[in-house]
Amino acid sequence: MYALLRALAGVALRWFYRSIQVDGRERIPRRGPVLFVVNHPNALVDAMLVGWAVPRRVLLTAKATLFGNPFGAMLLRWVGVVPLRRASDEKTVREPLDPSRNEDTFLAVRTAFQAGRAVLIFPEGKSHDEPAMAPLRTGAARMALDAWNSGAAPMLSIVPVGLTFERKDTPRTRVLVQVGEPLRLERWCDVQHARPVEELTAEIDARLRVVTRNYASADEAARVVRLASTIAALIEYLSRQHIELRAHARNAPRFDAGWSRNGDVFVAEVKSLTGASEDQQIRLGIGQVLDYAHQLQLARTYGRIRPVLVLEKQPTDPRWTSLAEASGILLTWAPGFAGC
Repeated sequence: MYALLRALAGVALRWFYRSIQVDGRERIPRRGPVLFVVNHPNALVDAMLVGWAVPRRVLLTAKATLFGNPFGAMLLRWVGVVPLRRASDEKTVREPLDPSRNEDTFLAVRTAFQAGRAVLIFPEGKSHDEPAMAPLRTGAARMALDAWNSGAAPMLSIVPVGLTFERKDTPRTRVLVQVGEPLRLERWCDVQHARPVEELTAEIDARLRVVTRNYASADEAARVVRLASTIAALIEYLSRQHIELRAHARNAPRFDAGWSRNGDVFVAEVKSLTGASEDQQIRLGIGQVLDYAHQLQLARTYGRIRPVLVLEKQPTDPRWTSLAEASGILLTWAPGFAGC
């Protein structure tokens, strides 16, 4: 049943999203107990993505409130989901929190680890729309240390997985799944820790931040998404035109995109105009791309250098095209990328 559901999830995901890129899949241990710790930006889709992207069957954990309906609870358990009773779900109860409320779940996890299986948990404890990860709950660390201390998983690996959506609710957009470096719990436990649960939670948080995008505000996140979308659209356009893309040479300036055509080398800076001063962004882009071209010309490792400023949309002031041209710059914008 799991294999069938995994296949169906893959069909649904690839139908809705334009592309799903998985980086670092080779970091996942092929055997032995694994705890996947994953950020949680997109509710049920997150579990579908990880279940489809990783090459191992996973035992899923989910908030206990999803098990409120008897039929739903039976279905969830049937496909291999175990409930986690979060402290936040118990706040309506006047009695003190029962420390053993997740005893059955921890037993199921220990049993899975002892059998060399993989378990998935979302340590943020909730799905959300914030531009950065929420503070992590201690559940993942407690689960890992419980298995370690009981002797059920002496070789446990904690593997961070980051999910990044271009626009999670929009069809034909892109998804990036990044698998981080595994944390071998035996090595971590070789060092004495005064507050092991809190310190392991902090370690998991740090490793998750390496494979996720975290921004100070929603506006900053939106600008970065638009910028990335413009770069991706430019690369797709060039590929369709069978234009050779160029990577950065060693010690070369870090331009956003480069390509060759008819013996010329084009170096591009890409700018988003949304939520920012349009004129300021264009002036900044002109200065940056001229500097790239100047550095490359001094290096004399290329042919003729053609600086390009790429915008996410047509500028409001039409004079920028002629001003850029007078500076020796090709000014172009999505979606047509005229002149490229």
